[in-house]
Amino acid sequence: MNLLLIVLSLVMLGRLQLRYKVVLWIFIIMVTLCFALLMYPQEYGPSVAEVLWDRIAG
Repeated sequence: MNLLLIVLSLVMLGRLQLRYKVVLWIFIIMVTLCFALLMYPQEYGPSVAEVLWDRIAG
């Protein structure tokens, strides 16, 4: 999923102005971080997102 998002973004980047490229890269980085935290489970116990939420909230 992350690879597909990055490849599609690289195709689009050639057509954009510099300021839009920066905004697009920031968006891509944020989305890939969210995918990594929410979609990839741990070997045991709660997911990464649940652990982070418990540590921040608690």
